[in-house]
Amino acid sequence: MKKILITLISLGLLGIIYGIYILGPFRAFLPNMIFDSGTYLVLFQNNYELRSTGGFISAYGVLETNFGIPSINFYDVYGEIDDHEYTNPPYYPMEELLGGPMYGGYTFRDSNWFADFEDSAAEIIKMYTLTNPDAQISGILTVDFSTLEDLVGLYEPVAAGEFELTKNNLFETLEAEVSDINRHSEEALSTRKDIMKDVIENLIKKAIFHPFKQNDLFDLLAENFATKHAILWFADLSLEKKVKNLGWSATMPETTGDLLAVSESNLGGMKNDRYMARNIKYEVDIQDDEILCTLEITMDHFGGVNIPLSGDYKGYLRAYVPATATLISSSTETKTENYGTYQSFGDIVKLEDTAQTTLTYRYSLPISLVSDGTYDLNLIKQPGTDADHYEIIVHTEQGSALESEDFETREEHAYLSLDLEKDTQVSLKINPDENSPRIHSHEIVELNKIYIGFNEPLDCGTAADSFGYSIVDTDKTVSGQTDTVSIVSITCTGGDVWLDTAGMTSQDEEFYDVILRNIRDKHRNYLDPNPRTVTVVQRGL
Repeated sequence: MKKILITLISLGLLGIIYGIYILGPFRAFLPNMIFDSGTYLVLFQNNYELRSTGGFISAYGVLETNFGIPSINFYDVYGEIDDHEYTNPPYYPMEELLGGPMYGGYTFRDSNWFADFEDSAAEIIKMYTLTNPDAQISGILTVDFSTLEDLVGLYEPVAAGEFELTKNNLFETLEAEVSDINRHSEEALSTRKDIMKDVIENLIKKAIFHPFKQNDLFDLLAENFATKHAILWFADLSLEKKVKNLGWSATMPETTGDLLAVSESNLGGMKNDRYMARNIKYEVDIQDDEILCTLEITMDHFGGVNIPLSGDYKGYLRAYVPATATLISSSTETKTENYGTYQSFGDIVKLEDTAQTTLTYRYSLPISLVSDGTYDLNLIKQPGTDADHYEIIVHTEQGSALESEDFETREEHAYLSLDLEKDTQVSLKINPDENSPRIHSHEIVELNKIYIGFNEPLDCGTAADSFGYSIVDTDKTVSGQTDTVSIVSITCTGGDVWLDTAGMTSQDEEFYDVILRNIRDKHRNYLDPNPRTVTVVQRGL
């Protein structure tokens, strides 16, 4: 009997240890799972109708926990949550794109407006408490349609009303149930999203009664948090710190380097983002005293007309960059907004089905963003997107040498191509120029004018010094006529040098040696060899 008891206790302990083990990164929240009491909002965001934090809020739940024991109720975003006074839309361009005879003003379902989820969380709670003034919200969990598809795929088939749902038929079935109704029936309108409640409740049952899939479940959830298809926010600062450390908070990073985030808000009421591709090209020119940037964002609407899923698109696109950026050129309608350490350039986008458009922004950044010779770029993924394609091209000064584990490097140029699946920081080490300037061309462009071209900008203090040059007629072709050539003036621009001379007479095919001394580039690297001789020829002058 004693052996049996010890065996049972051992098995129980092993079960507990295994249960804790399969939680993976969720172990950080285990004490709260057991002892917590609070009220949490659960938002279902449709990422096929993108908004800043992952998608249009199509339904929500209120999760109550009492010492770790949960209960949840689900609600439609067109129900009681809208029972408040008309609120003017506070953010551009909501009025411009949402306004119309049927528009009911700014509501809870449009409150996830900000790219930083901390800001959106505050706005979501503010709008929720308009109709629930006594609510004390402890946290917010968001999941998008992609996460829902993954969960259904793990436990498929999942029953919902008369349907057997799989990952492949989930989207079309739910959209048909929600959209294909009698819109003049209050009952049909009020119950049209009950199928979502059935899906969630049956997923919870599947998770409880399939314990051997719990390891896969927690892995799936962790991956969706990491790729920003799910987001977690806590009012408790210690818990929120844990979320940020895991990279699950969808907040903008605090960085002293460069930053780029592309965020789209679909304000057209259709699921066009299921049929939209975004390609981002970012070209960075790191110069001596500033950084010049060209950002091109191409949106390709490859869907046809399939109302209410796909049709003409309208939305608002924002590019988030450091607050220190200075916009040089963009469209005439671009709106700039500041958010402390970063800012956004925003434009309304309207696209017919199967159309494509490109938005271009040129701006400068201070050279101080390059710290200790290292350029860091933080690429921030928009929640709800699958993997926007990024092409990053970086140019540095001629002669510099680049090192990177992220970029492909070619002399002073670097290139990176990636599909952005999660927030990513890439770095580029810029080593100072230690190479001598190279001469790439030298010629007599007209009588008494010689051009010498270098591969990089020169120190014009040395390159424009007449003592740095002497010119000798070699008499190679015309031996009886020796010119005495002197320098009248020198023009130095970047890597181009023009010598204006006197004393050169017309001698077709005559050769002249130009001796260069003590000429150096902007990084104080001298010609090698020093002095250096090049030959120029009169030809056809």
